[in-house]
Amino acid sequence: LEGTARELSSRHGLISYEGGRHIGLGTGNRIVPLGDCYLEIIGVIDEAEAETNSFGRWLASRVAAGPRLVGWCLATDDIDRVAERVDVDAVPMRRVLPDGRILSWRLAGLEVAMAEPPLPFFISWETDAGLHPGRAGTAHRQGPVRLTGIEVGGEESRLEEWIAGEPLPVTVVDGAPGVRAALLAGPDGPIR
Repeated sequence: LEGTARELSSRHGLISYEGGRHIGLGTGNRIVPLGDCYLEIIGVIDEAEAETNSFGRWLASRVAAGPRLVGWCLATDDIDRVAERVDVDAVPMRRVLPDGRILSWRLAGLEVAMAEPPLPFFISWETDAGLHPGRAGTAHRQGPVRLTGIEVGGEESRLEEWIAGEPLPVTVVDGAPGVRAALLAGPDGPIR
């Protein structure tokens, strides 16, 4: 987590803050705030605990060769409708913030996204809007930075079906299935 945070800071001027530990998963994170969204630096922090669950094992295998983009997520205000549409359950999640407060949310489609890397999973926040990870007051060296797009490799028709044709800044590119790039923009120009 710390090494990736240092790399994003030195290479792109992106500043992150400690997110916390994902209870029961053996994982933890750091957050790069981008306003209404964020980049999540996530890693295994307890190998034994991570080995006890599918997400922990999946993440450990994905980052074994080093830092990389492993997935993406779409926020929704109606996680139950999305979960029903894609025929999955909405799963409650939480993590403890460094100050002891609990951040909670529900996810839908994570297992599918783990099996089909071009697909996003879905999130619905169940906490005060002021605790949203992207809205933290961390200042990037070049000033405000925002997400402008995502590039994924994979089957475009399957992605369209999964996101129900929502108009999103997502481009399907050639290459191995999965997230290929996060595209950001700041006062100093684009960041890939």
